[in-house]
Amino acid sequence: MSISDYLSGIMHAGSQIMQIPTIGCLIVLTLLVSFCVGWLVVEFFAERRHFKINHVETIARMRASDFSSIGDIIRESALLADQKKRLLVVVDNMGLRDDELYALAQIEIAKGERMYKRRVNLTDMISKIGPMLGLMGTLIPLGPGIVAMGQGKVEILSQSLLIAFDTTILGLVSAVVAMVISRFRKTWYGQYSTVMRSLFMCILDEAEAAREKGVQLPFQAEGHTRKDLERAREQAAGRDTALRNGHVSGGNAASLHDYAAQGAMIASGPVQDAMAASMAMQARDAQGAVDFQPPEVGAFAAPFGAEGRA
Repeated sequence: MSISDYLSGIMHAGSQIMQIPTIGCLIVLTLLVSFCVGWLVVEFFAERRHFKINHVETIARMRASDFSSIGDIIRESALLADQKKRLLVVVDNMGLRDDELYALAQIEIAKGERMYKRRVNLTDMISKIGPMLGLMGTLIPLGPGIVAMGQGKVEILSQSLLIAFDTTILGLVSAVVAMVISRFRKTWYGQYSTVMRSLFMCILDEAEAAREKGVQLPFQAEGHTRKDLERAREQAAGRDTALRNGHVSGGNAASLHDYAAQGAMIASGPVQDAMAASMAMQARDAQGAVDFQPPEVGAFAAPFGAEGRA
């Protein structure tokens, strides 16, 4: 036996060994897609169907009421339970310094978007792996089938073709369904992120206004919030260090004055208030050269406080 025949035998044995694992992985992917379809249906009826909120109107209610009733407005809104929880963490700690409260809001947004990203990553992975496994399941049995055709063994050929077609169909169907689920979820989560950013900016703006009036704001760091608060203070300390070291460009300083001037020219009203809140947050960003965006944030929307720069 020549070296070429020996190597060919090794390759053939290796490819045939992969047939059963490939079919097994395709079956697992099919079951995962079925689970994701059920999960999407449950998510629609349990969450998405109830997500009926005009965030501009909610912002107007927050601005028209006393700061102490902001928490009640959030609890009575049609926001999702997880969204209310994250907003209330910031509302219950409005007594923090301005930069610490801003960093805490960033952390809460990051936690929510990481959860959304994990959900989307599963179906994104299936949509990419499914066609690859389908192709492998198609090519592996074709080799023995072609050999059998040359030997006149039609039964073996037909069995090989059946396996090839079945694996191709499973891989493609899994990928298509997973891609559709990812598309739905990215649309939903993008809307959730936009609404959350607008509401967080309004809360921060109201906290700053109350602080300027000398109002005593709440501070209730408990449980996991205490860890988030420590991270927020670390980020705020990093911002202060950057400012002390003079890492503020002239462009950022100019942007600060531009945003302040634009905000002063905006008339009152719910839509205008939302725009003014956005400008105020961008002005805060312009004060520091370092963007303290936590990792893995911004998968579904622009970085917090950077909507106007996109």
